[in-house]
Amino acid sequence: MITQNGIDMYCIQESKLEEINDSLGRELWFDKEFDWAWREVEGRAGVIISIWNKRVFTKISSWHIKGMLVVNGYWNEDNAKMMIINVYAPCNVGEKGLLWDAINTILAQNEEVRTCVVGDFNSIKE
Repeated sequence: MITQNGIDMYCIQESKLEEINDSLGRELWFDKEFDWAWREVEGRAGVIISIWNKRVFTKISSWHIKGMLVVNGYWNEDNAKMMIINVYAPCNVGEKGLLWDAINTILAQNEEVRTCVVGDFNSIKE
């Protein structure tokens, strides 16, 4: 599916995984030219994962705070700075507000960086 659709990066929010290792990364990606970042999340969601084609994106750093995994790097085609924010938002409204405040702060501090915010925002429309 990855090669057929030309996917260069994807993000998983609720992996339900209890353990993660390099062999899992090779199973998730179609060849050896991948890199990834991951962090455990609270509750039963398991691990939040961002995985990408190393030919397309080069990671400089990754870090996390509650509810998100941030990967900083360069989009190789034009060497542009790029930030991927993979969100697994809490269901609690107060915690969700704190997460959005943190995302807004990150965006404001990195206006010159291309940014993609993806994930599970746990928003339910009633």
